Amino acid sequence: MKNNMDLVLHNRGVISIKDIDGDLNISQPKWDFLINLLIDYSECTFFSGLRLNYDDNIEKNIDYLAEEILINKDEDFEMVLLKINERNIRIHRGLLECVWKQYQNPYIIFLNNSNNVDILVNTIREKRFYNDFLRAIEGLCIIYQEYE
Repeated sequence: MKNNMDLVLHNRGVISIKDIDGDLNISQPKWDFLINLLIDYSECTFFSGLRLNYDDNIEKNIDYLAEEILINKDEDFEMVLLKINERNIRIHRGLLECVWKQYQNPYIIFLNNSNNVDILVNTIREKRFYNDFLRAIEGLCIIYQEYE
């Protein structure tokens, strides 16, 4: 992959993307191709995060970023699921990056069939892992941060 990014193909269609520059920053232009491709492929896009690291302006950022807040566990943003407007991802990805950095486990979900939103919400509420999402919902792509 260009722009200092390296792909590693794992089993079952899982692909790791390593940012060779070090710090993962999804607002950088080198992510445009992948994120725009996934937005074009999907009907709905979501942000989810687990374990809030800090809450500096998190409410303000979430209110601006989210088209709809589907999960906000305990009203403290420890676990969130936000439906995000396509425009906010394409144009305001810097804001998405700010929210991304505030969670220990952030991920962006691209869902190609909006009829599966309820399945997605229930799967996340049950605290299942990424593999559970992929098995339960066809046509799902996830960008998440993990250390290899």
